[in-house]
Amino acid sequence: MSSQGTLAYSAYLFDLDGTLIDTAPDITAALNRQLASIDLPPVPLDLVVTWVGTGSAQLIRTALTHSRPIATHPEQQTEIANEKMVARLLAAYADDYARRAVELSTPYADAFSTLRTLHSRGAQLAIVTNKLSAIARNVLRHFAIDDLFTVMIGGDDVAKGKPDAMPLLEACRRLNAIPALTVMVGDSRNDVLAARAAGIDIIAVNYGYNHGEPIANAKPDRIIASLAELL
Repeated sequence: MSSQGTLAYSAYLFDLDGTLIDTAPDITAALNRQLASIDLPPVPLDLVVTWVGTGSAQLIRTALTHSRPIATHPEQQTEIANEKMVARLLAAYADDYARRAVELSTPYADAFSTLRTLHSRGAQLAIVTNKLSAIARNVLRHFAIDDLFTVMIGGDDVAKGKPDAMPLLEACRRLNAIPALTVMVGDSRNDVLAARAAGIDIIAVNYGYNHGEPIANAKPDRIIASLAELL
């Protein structure tokens, strides 16, 4: 390990949306393009932020459920409730968002410099996100941080996403990391619940997308205002 500093953990698992990168503007834009395709009005960014973190399919379901009272025709309301509609919109959303995922997204202050410092000090780094893996990889490549991560676990890489422990334990397995020497860094209660279930410490940022609730309510081990505090 480098003499630049001593690390508290040997492996760091990072959430992506709301932790490393503010991706909500692009998620909102892609979601609204799909709602417009079935003649539903757009949803505001501040509302979508409270929906992020449960995976793309659930995001679509939540948006459609929210829009159901706005639908003006009974047949439109029936269509909104149909899982076939969810599947169709999900496919279109995934394709659209994959092509335009970084038009509005921006990294959080100190996020990338912290990652590079941890990497230089010998820490193993992984992404554990409920985002579709192909889209997550595109985002990492766009911001030129993909080479910092040994492992990338997306929402479609495992049978169960966060808040289940499965993606975190799979990341540890691929890293050959001991859970007791590993930390999850995230922004939502799903990250906290997943870490608890996996027997992994959890550090939460206070600026992310925690379903509209203070992250303190989820009782992580530590709350930080900047990823630089990991150093």
